[in-house]
Amino acid sequence: METDMTNNTLKKCKDGGSMAGSFKMMVVMTAGILIFFVAAKNSMTWMLQQFLFVSGNFWTSLYESIYNLFGGNEFLLVSLGTMMTLSIFYWSLVSVMIFVDATGKPDWIHKYKIQQDCNIPVDSYKLKRAFKRTFFNNTVISLPYCFLTEWLFRLRGCSASTTLPEFHTVLLEMLVFFAVQEIGFYYSHRLLHHGWFYKNIHKRHHEYTSPFAVSNFDVHPLEHVISNLAPMLAGPIIVGSHVATMWMWFVMGLFNSISAHSGYHLPFLPSNEPHDFHHLKFVNNFGTWGILDRLHGTDALFRESKQYQNHRILLGFTPARELANDSKNVN
Repeated sequence: METDMTNNTLKKCKDGGSMAGSFKMMVVMTAGILIFFVAAKNSMTWMLQQFLFVSGNFWTSLYESIYNLFGGNEFLLVSLGTMMTLSIFYWSLVSVMIFVDATGKPDWIHKYKIQQDCNIPVDSYKLKRAFKRTFFNNTVISLPYCFLTEWLFRLRGCSASTTLPEFHTVLLEMLVFFAVQEIGFYYSHRLLHHGWFYKNIHKRHHEYTSPFAVSNFDVHPLEHVISNLAPMLAGPIIVGSHVATMWMWFVMGLFNSISAHSGYHLPFLPSNEPHDFHHLKFVNNFGTWGILDRLHGTDALFRESKQYQNHRILLGFTPARELANDSKNVN
């Protein structure tokens, strides 16, 4: 009986759902979200503009400082400014996790480790190798990509002026970004798990069955361009976003990528159980947000695992595994 259930689960993971059905459901879900925002626009606009009145001066001043740093040269602003902004954010954040991974300190963080017996601390050779490869992708590969971004931005007619978009406009654009990124990453990631693509490109990233933060961009350069960078850039280009909106989106993406690979399920942050499970088992959870995985059935094995029981946002300081055990004891 147990064998039959396992076989059925694996079959569901392999076969997935109907492509047409998944597409229809995605359209319905996206349309529903957009209709909600349009219907609530009058009341939400006032509320969000009030928020922007409070915090807008700070963000406007910050953007103007970066704008003036490049002398108002929008070519340099969009290309080198993008590189500078994202590099500062990425290395500032990931360096904290590099310290944790190298030293295994502080001790209290161990209880949030997803794979309890792995990478506390991370092997120094693996850590150095991941750092070097990630640094290469974030400089040698990302720099020319930023110049390509500037060309596409100019071709699309996007703005880099000091007049920032309204806050509710940014939110609506973010909905498009989420949908485009989920589609782009999910299908490119699934492709990378097939035959030649896995053996020659994606296998390198799966050397880490227990990922750690700086291993997030330790990937083949071709994968970095196609599966990491392109899905993130596609949304802002499609809707013609302001460069400041694009930067905000990229920063969110970097934060999510570092968190997803950190190996720690920390309080008040999005659960990274799905992607950690993907590295552990090599199957399931190909997307970023889990939408297409659910539609295609490529999260079936994950949903029958103990990691799925831990898949929640921690609103307190109790580790996810303890909450799951408490729930089982109550039941």
